[in-house]
Amino acid sequence: MDDDEVVQQPTKRRRLCEAEAASTLAVRRLNPREQSHIGGEYNNVTTDGYSRNHFGDTYNFNPFDRGRGRSKDDILLESLTFSRMDARLNNVTRALPKTCDWLFSHTKFKVWLQDTQINDHHGFLWIKGKPGSGKSTIMKNVWTWAKKKLSGNIILSYFFNARAPDDLEKSSLGLYRSLVHQILCKIPQSKPVFFARFALKERDGIVDEWSAVELQEFLIDIVKTIDTHPLSIFIDALDEGEEDDVRKMIDFLQELGQHSSSANTRPRVCLSSRHFPYISIRKGLSLIVEHQAEHQQDIEKYVEENLIGLDSLEIKKLKEDVCLKADGIFLWVVLVVRMLKKVYDRGCGIPAMTKLLKEVPKDLEGLFADILNRISEDRESCVSLLQ
Repeated sequence: MDDDEVVQQPTKRRRLCEAEAASTLAVRRLNPREQSHIGGEYNNVTTDGYSRNHFGDTYNFNPFDRGRGRSKDDILLESLTFSRMDARLNNVTRALPKTCDWLFSHTKFKVWLQDTQINDHHGFLWIKGKPGSGKSTIMKNVWTWAKKKLSGNIILSYFFNARAPDDLEKSSLGLYRSLVHQILCKIPQSKPVFFARFALKERDGIVDEWSAVELQEFLIDIVKTIDTHPLSIFIDALDEGEEDDVRKMIDFLQELGQHSSSANTRPRVCLSSRHFPYISIRKGLSLIVEHQAEHQQDIEKYVEENLIGLDSLEIKKLKEDVCLKADGIFLWVVLVVRMLKKVYDRGCGIPAMTKLLKEVPKDLEGLFADILNRISEDRESCVSLLQ
């Protein structure tokens, strides 16, 4: 190596470092709209002065951003989150006007709320129903109600989503991470316990993967210490999780109640699921959506207000037949009413509407198949119905 090459080596290294620094700064200055989104996960996400990469379940924060307000505590808290954590809850259709409120006056719901009877049901209310009966809409409605009416309670929620691209959306680990994150955000005095317990999980901006066991232990600690803040937890669509995983989660939730310092602070848990798989609990209240007279009345209200037609005996009979054939499945009613309205709007008349109602299958799967078969006849309308 000659003298010129010796002089050039430090210069090359310096230029390389300068290029890397410039590249890092460019990443940090990315406009959020310019960030890449791959497979539902965010890569090189840059918000609030920090960047992170999603690789499996490990969070890698840019160490240069630590000086811009991102502390170890901030990194630990953020590592609990995952993309689409609230996606299912946010996408559940809101309750239609004058529907779903029957739950609040239901005897079992009132008993579930009473402290004096919590030893009888251990704080569990399980809402069950057929696919498409409206369970998720009911759960979102009661969650919204609880946030307004249950003053002094810490309201938590998690909605399982079997169709999600991320396994965390349909697993108990995702539920535990979400619940812990919600607690930390709503109970500031819980943060010191959390940060002290998990300080070693973060090293140089990288957080080790979370496990269900460590998050369960933290939840138990919180239940033991938050005497003035009862928890009310709303968990939707248990059947959309893996069965063995959900069974273990239910066992833990029952155990969690036993760790509360008193019966009055026992967590209240409202669950919803289909009838299968059947999972038993030691004590609890349950109700079946399609067996409630008020739920049937909700269906009748919807049909009456949405199936427009002449005030005649024929249209009255058609509405009655829709309600009867629905057999408590609200989604079936919504889809069929839309189909009937299209027939009416085309001027085909009540006989054509009656004929269509007789032809459509009674069950949801059959109805979906029927809609697909009709795509060749009316592709745009059928695709809209399926969406």
